Amino acid sequence: TNRVPYSFNKINAKAYFDDCCEEIHMDLDAQGITLNYNYHAPSDMYIVADAEQLKRVINNIVSNSAKYLMDGRAGIIDFDIYDEGDYAHIIIRDNGKGIGINELPHIFERFYKSEHSSKESTGIGLALAKTIIEKENGYIKVESKSRCGTTFEIKYVKC
Repeated sequence: TNRVPYSFNKINAKAYFDDCCEEIHMDLDAQGITLNYNYHAPSDMYIVADAEQLKRVINNIVSNSAKYLMDGRAGIIDFDIYDEGDYAHIIIRDNGKGIGINELPHIFERFYKSEHSSKESTGIGLALAKTIIEKENGYIKVESKSRCGTTFEIKYVKC
């Protein structure tokens, strides 16, 4: 990511996330996964971000959510946007397998792969996501409970 040129722009959050979730919805729908998207912020809220890099982060988190669903349980991903003072607060929550308590502190480390990771996993997706978010003056955190799901929270600076 140090070599990736960033293109920071003022982005209308509602238009951006509406478009992003429309694309995600089609992919998830084809997999039988429900996406509940709710925009709880003013329609004129703007963030400063690299649109392509932010999309990369969101796609990584959502694809991980889809990949680690519980067998026999209908997959649901909630995607919510809130206005919190100086930040746009993005919450992506799933009802999947969750991340083990011993694995949770390591998920943002490069090349870390959980015991449930697929063979195709490189272990760099979430490390890259964190790097992108931090380069854009935001932050990302995760909470998870085994067999209940995972919640990612991202905060982006508003303008």
